[in-house]
Amino acid sequence: MLLRIKLATLLATVATLASALPGHAQPAAKAEQTSFTRDGLSFPAIVTSPGTPGRHPAVVLISGSGATEADNMLPEAQAFARAGIVALTYRKRTEGYSKVHRDYTQLADDALAGMTQLLKNRPDVDPARIGLLGFSEGGWVAPLAATRSDAVKFLITVGANGLTPARQETWAVANRVRWHGIQGSMGHLLHTAMRQVTEGGVFPEPFYDPVPTLAKVTVPVLAVWGGYDVLTPPGESLEVYRDTFARTGHRHHTLKTYPDGQHRILGTDDRGFTKRADYQPGYLNLLGEWVNTVAFGPPVSTVDAAAKQDARTLPREPLGWWEAGWLQLAVLALLLIAFLGYGIGALRRTRSVRPARWLAGLGSAAVLGALGYLGFLFTSNAFHVGGPIILGRPLPWLAVQLLWVATVVAGVLTALAWRREKANVTARFRLPLLLAGTAVLVPFGLYWGLLLP
Repeated sequence: MLLRIKLATLLATVATLASALPGHAQPAAKAEQTSFTRDGLSFPAIVTSPGTPGRHPAVVLISGSGATEADNMLPEAQAFARAGIVALTYRKRTEGYSKVHRDYTQLADDALAGMTQLLKNRPDVDPARIGLLGFSEGGWVAPLAATRSDAVKFLITVGANGLTPARQETWAVANRVRWHGIQGSMGHLLHTAMRQVTEGGVFPEPFYDPVPTLAKVTVPVLAVWGGYDVLTPPGESLEVYRDTFARTGHRHHTLKTYPDGQHRILGTDDRGFTKRADYQPGYLNLLGEWVNTVAFGPPVSTVDAAAKQDARTLPREPLGWWEAGWLQLAVLALLLIAFLGYGIGALRRTRSVRPARWLAGLGSAAVLGALGYLGFLFTSNAFHVGGPIILGRPLPWLAVQLLWVATVVAGVLTALAWRREKANVTARFRLPLLLAGTAVLVPFGLYWGLLLP
């Protein structure tokens, strides 16, 4: 078997070198629309194969996060085919995967099902030379799949994380804040929101630790990062791979950084926040060349210097009891009842403490405005902030903060007026509730950064 693998590797290398000679006509890659099934689901797929006879290495490409179609990673698949490697791309599952839930073990088994059903028994595939490529989120999934099947003979990751999803995403959100030129309280808001989301169980696989899985990987590994990656911490992730492999004695890995590449190793004009259509020079060729000349050759380890990040990631900060999600929701409900309740009641009354109506209106606008703006930020993943930056703040955020300050001022004026004026019986109940809401609004606003500079 070893002799057959070495002979096949030699032949693939010769074919790759020959195809690069001047005047050599390169066979066109063939793309076959197909599908595989698992858990009662159908996964549309594309098998991209070289137009050359014989058995070839093969690779399953596992895409990044979000809903992805079968053609999501076709440029990489076509690059593999040009190098004489069969590549499988497929649409991610449509059930059991969402913004708030996903299971990396389930995703790993999806990839293995595609490998088993569509690659292992193809006449143009050598089953002894099949591997996986995981991009971004796939960088958590592919190593896990490699440890769950002996059929996986090599592993490639691109933009993979060596840290937990919660730690990575918090770092990515902070990068976007800096990119927008935002300073002060809004960064505090987003950091607090990320802690609430990840610790509150509405963020998928938040504390999945990739290190124990990496420690079990024994097959050859190629791991690639872009130096301008602002979604995955490239320097820290390379360090995790390097240190884990050093600890476990893994001796067959290539850890490479393209200093000018962004998350998917594409070009970028603004240090990774937007991407061009061009891949970094040599990257697509590296994928096939590594499989053909390194993955099945003698063990060799090559490690680039870790990319320099503008900021390091932050360790986990568990929530204190006062930060518990249920308590935050209870405070939010109290605020809405206090402000909206008084405001609706005031519409039916002719007599009330004069500043109280202003307080009810401002408080309602402040709370609903903060909720709406935070929802907008999460919907856009903080890539869009809704307006120009003024005094280090997006205009909508500045407006929300001014509403909160005005609500506090109106609360003080209402309390003073209540002492001077005689209120009716109904007001004696609603007005204390309104003022209680204002009192609670202050620490709540400080916690969320709404009343911070």
